[in-house]
This record gives sequence, structure tokens and C-alpha cells, in this order.
Amino acid sequence: MKKLLLAALLGCAAWAHAEPMLLCSDMEKKAGLQPGQLFTQEQMDQISNTEQLAAVGIDFAQGILHYCGVGVPKNVEKALNLWKSAAFKGQKNAFLTLIAVYSGAFGDVPDQEKMLEWLILGAKAGVAESQLALGEMHLSGELVAKNRAEAERWLLKSAAQGDAKAQIALGALYFGEMKYREALLWFNFGAAQGHAEAQFWMGLLYFNGWGVEIDHRTAMKWWRAAAEQKHPKAQFNVGYGYESGKGLEKNQPEAIKWYRLAAEQGFPQAQEVMAKVYEFGLGVAQDKVLAFQWWKKLADQKNLMAQLRVGWMYVGGIGVAQNEAEGIRWFRTAAEQDMPEAYVSLALAHEYGLGVAVDLDVALSLRLRLEKRNRKYKNGLVDSCAFIQDTQLAEINAREFRLHENRSTPDGFIKRAANYLAEHKPKEALCWYQRAADSAYTSGLAALGNAYLSNGDIGTNPKLGIHYLRVGAAQADLSARVSLAKVYQAGEFVPQNMVAAYALRFATKRDFEELDSVLENYHSSVENEMTPDQILQAKQLIREMSAPGQYLIALDRATAQ
Repeated sequence: MKKLLLAALLGCAAWAHAEPMLLCSDMEKKAGLQPGQLFTQEQMDQISNTEQLAAVGIDFAQGILHYCGVGVPKNVEKALNLWKSAAFKGQKNAFLTLIAVYSGAFGDVPDQEKMLEWLILGAKAGVAESQLALGEMHLSGELVAKNRAEAERWLLKSAAQGDAKAQIALGALYFGEMKYREALLWFNFGAAQGHAEAQFWMGLLYFNGWGVEIDHRTAMKWWRAAAEQKHPKAQFNVGYGYESGKGLEKNQPEAIKWYRLAAEQGFPQAQEVMAKVYEFGLGVAQDKVLAFQWWKKLADQKNLMAQLRVGWMYVGGIGVAQNEAEGIRWFRTAAEQDMPEAYVSLALAHEYGLGVAVDLDVALSLRLRLEKRNRKYKNGLVDSCAFIQDTQLAEINAREFRLHENRSTPDGFIKRAANYLAEHKPKEALCWYQRAADSAYTSGLAALGNAYLSNGDIGTNPKLGIHYLRVGAAQADLSARVSLAKVYQAGEFVPQNMVAAYALRFATKRDFEELDSVLENYHSSVENEMTPDQILQAKQLIREMSAPGQYLIALDRATAQ
């Protein structure tokens, strides 16, 4: 019994760093006690007089027994008093345990005031972990005043004791202040102790030449050391080294191996790489099913790009059974997080009936949301050609935009579409017109709208043609407004309406309040076909359309039959 008890108590030194309830149960088993069984007085005397417990501290060990209720009645207050006694005798683990208890880490009611009190006492007593925590709190301003000088002072004290985490925190502090040489010094101390995070930072400094000459080989040496300790960012960077040949000999299989290791640990960039590797067959056999699985892992981490990709894979049946409704659900998930590309994807779905009923009013409202978005729009995230249902065409387009990041302008897309039309390739032409329209630039909307209203190889689709012109017109695109004006002037596809044709041709950058003076001298090229009364109506319509948020509302009211 005595030997079993000693084995249990001698494990108390690390108690504050583990799950206490698990250790409580473990100690009871090791002591050979049944649940609720108490020590005899003789056994308690033996515990108190055990020399082997001197290194642990009798007060600290007995505090654990009372906290857990192992061999003695559970008494948290008595345990706290014993730990305080141990702390005042310089027992490091007693400080850490008190801090943990008062922080609520063991399931007790948190007491931030007492936690901070013991944290400061521990730091002043030279407990490196307390000094580190206090330094980090002064950096963040959590529970204490934000104070860079105090943060540095406590981090230095902890780092000087060899605490690798403090050395890294100090290095990160100096790195953030672009004091790269000081950062290098402290990261090096942590790296010399074999700490993976410090080794990662050393690689970063050498790779970019921060505080030291650029040395890709040395950077890869440090990253490899961290990667072998399963540091996911380091694993990813080693993969990049093998892929790019920077610091390592190019080796695609090795690159994929390290990317995979990082991806399996949930590192988002690595998961994206693995998804593309399998989707496009980059160094491995193309496998759309595995590609979908990697995209799905990333999407489940709330990565917007991956959520959108998973949506398009469901819509197209790429690597997964086709399920347009599920694809739309993923589009909506991304759109709820205000992703512009998700708005366009949902708009496309409502324009072409992908998983939802065709509803051009909904599509219009979705596309108009892009007006208010300043974030750079990424063409490659939207499968603009999916509605054409041509697998080969979709694959070619996906490679160009998602793999090679086509950086052409919408005008470039429009030119390519025109070239395909000249070659009598309507699917390809429509694909590029749609890409231009989906690119968040209004000129593409006008081009696609006009393409659908022409009698060319693409085929006429008046509803979609007018829809795209309306979206462009609402976003103040002059070419879309003029094209829509011509439609109303000619009375083709819609009832003729000269008032609307006149108003749509009006373009000014003047303030709304200055409209009257501008309109007095305004003359449209369609006036010869209008009566004076129609001209007056048209100028009134211009005033109504120029009011904020009223452009299409006023136009629709004027053209309603």
C-alpha cells in the first residue's frame, strides 16, 4: 500500500499541467483505494514523513489529496491553503496550480482577481511560466494595462531562464517591430532547444533575408527540423521548397508528400494545394473524388473559397454525385459571409435554373450587391461556363482561371468571345461572354446582353439579354444604357417606349439637385421621333431615375404595360 501511494504522489510534480480529474481518478487507483475509501491515521503519518516527497513538497502533495478527495474527505479550501503554503515555500507547481484553479481551468468558478494576484506573485518569485504569461498579458492588455515595456521586461526574465515559449514570444515581439536581428537572436535560442515553432521562425527569417542574408538552404534546414516535429506550416514550406527548387532540389513527389502531411493536420493552404493536385492531376493521377474530399475538408473549416468550390462541384457533379440543390446550399453559406463571388454564383443559378427556379428578379438583386463591394473579385472562383454543360469546355476554362489565374480584363474576355464567334464556336463564345459578365465589371454585362439579343450563332434569348442590360444600366454602364435604349426605341423584344429610350440615353455626373438646370439644355438623338409631351415625360422620368436607388424602379414603372 505504501509503495503504491508513493508512486501516485511522486507523479504530482506535473499535476498542474494535466487534466486534474483524470489524475484524481488515476491516483486513487494507484493508491489501491476503492472509490471513497479513506486513509488510516497511520497511513497519513507515513505520507507526511516520506522523504521521497520532499522534492515534490508535502504541502503540495497533500493539497492534491484534499482537492481530489483521495484517501481523505474532499476539501477544496484546505487544498488551496496547503498550496498557498507550498507556494510561499517556493514550490513552482503550487503557484501554477493556484493560477490554474483560480482561472477556472479545473472546473472551479473563475476568480480573475485572485488568478492575477498569484500570477504576479509567481512571476516575482521567478516562475518562468508566470513571467511568460504576465508578459503576454501586458502585450495584449488582458486584465492588466497594455504596456510594451513591462511585457518586454517579463518576457526577458522568462526567456533568460531558458523558457523556449518566452524566447519565441520575445522574438515575435521584436519581429513585429522589424528588429530582425534581435528577433533572430531569441528565435535561435528557442530553436537550439529543439522547439518547432522557433525553428519555423528561423526558417522564415533566413528565407526572406530578415536580419540575415537570404539563405534558402539554411531556411529549408530549419523548416525541415520543424516539419519533422509535425509543424504544419513548416511541412507546407518544405513542400514548397521541393516544388519550387528554392533551397532544395526540385522533386514533385517529395513536395506532394510534405503538402499532404501538412494537409492531414488541417493546414488550409496545404489542403487547397492537395485539392488542386488531384483536381488537375499535378504530379499524381487526376482524381476528382479525392479533389472533392480535400475541398470539402477545407470548406468545413469555413473557408469561403472552398465552400464556393464545393458548391460548384455539386452543381457540376465533379467528384461527387450531381446535386444542384446541395450546391446552392453551399453558395448560400458563402454568400451569408458576404462573399461577392457567392452572390454571382447564386445569380447564375437563378438565371439558368441551376438547382433553383429561374428568377431574374432575385438574380438582379444579387448582382447589384457587387456595387457595394470593394474587395478584389476573383474570376476563377465562379464556374461561369457550368450552365453550358460541356465537360471539356468547363475543364479548359477551370484550368485557365483557377490553376493559371488568368489576369485578363473583361475587355479581353469580350475580344476572345468575338473571336470564337468569328470561328463559329458559339459555346466557347458564350462561355467567355458570361465570364466577362461575371467579372464584376459592367462592360461585360452589356456585351453578354447584346450577344443574347443578336441573331448570331449563340441564339437569341431576349429575357436574359434584357436582364443583363438592366443590371449593367443600374450600375451606370453607359454601353448597357444605350443598348437598352435602342431596345425600347425599336420596340424589339419589348413594347416600344420612346420615353424610356430618351431617359436611358441621359448620362451626367452632376448632382441630383442640379438636374433641372442640366435638363433645360439637354437634347437626345431620339427627340425627332417624340412629341413635346413625351419629351417632358422623359425628363421627368430622368429625375425619378436619378434619385438614389430608384433607377430601375422608376424605369419599370414607366415601361409597365
